[in-house]
Amino acid sequence: MVMNVYSFSSYEDFHVAYILLVIFYFNYQNGFDLKKLLTNKKIYFFLLSLLSVSKAPGFVHSGSILLSNLLVYLFFNNFDYKILKKYIILCVLSFSQFFLWQYHILINDIFIGNNFKGFRFDVFENILVNYYNQFLVKKLLLFSNFFFMFSSLFICWIFKDKKIIKMFVFVSIPVFIWNLFLLIFFIFIQGDGLAKEFHNFFRFLSHFSLIFTSMYLIVFFKYIKFTHIKIIKFKTLLLLILYIAIIMNLKYFRRDLSDEYKILYSIKKEGLQKIMKNKEGYNNLENIIINFYKNNQNILIK
Repeated sequence: MVMNVYSFSSYEDFHVAYILLVIFYFNYQNGFDLKKLLTNKKIYFFLLSLLSVSKAPGFVHSGSILLSNLLVYLFFNNFDYKILKKYIILCVLSFSQFFLWQYHILINDIFIGNNFKGFRFDVFENILVNYYNQFLVKKLLLFSNFFFMFSSLFICWIFKDKKIIKMFVFVSIPVFIWNLFLLIFFIFIQGDGLAKEFHNFFRFLSHFSLIFTSMYLIVFFKYIKFTHIKIIKFKTLLLLILYIAIIMNLKYFRRDLSDEYKILYSIKKEGLQKIMKNKEGYNNLENIIINFYKNNQNILIK
């Protein structure tokens, strides 16, 4: 939740993050072994399909996870043609909903939003500056993103546990592909104002926030030894710290409770007409909210 500020918002990013967490846990329970995953391919393909129907670029997550499954298998096992054949079937099943949806969009001439804008040098030249600015906003998320993205390059020197190494390799590949996709999206597709500032960057990165948190906890509890009594005391202390942190930072978790939305309570308390007489006293965002309520008051205000 510290890394994902959209936990209680209308965005689908937290839903994607949760689905990714379930997929990660499913892989963890099966030892990141493709052969075991294929024995449960009906469940696995359903989980991967959920990504495509939850958010437009969900197919990127599905494809990168499937690629990661294959590469982890090839890194740690001998090649088996039968496994490859079953893997291809899994890929076809996982992408079936995405291609059906694209067909539906095509035959019904549905507008899909952003268009290809070509290479924009003004966006490209500000990449490092925008990475730094985003890091100032979400330090833990950005640090985790780069740490896990490149972890497969050095993790063998730190850990000897095969399952832990597989875990880091498995996660690093989708994280790397997702970062690459976001760069392409910003440079070639997204609207100019948002692209130049990487406005949605940490929101898109938050898709992996729950996986990052899980990996920190897995490594911590695997390599930090406690007695049974100490574990209970530590968990109690950890929960206490977590609750205090949530309460102190509630406005970051609940965007609807932040100061910028106080105008909603003023409209409800004082009435829209009274608020509209004093529009000069409000900032741009508040005036946008006031105009929205004015244009939709027959629907919104009862």
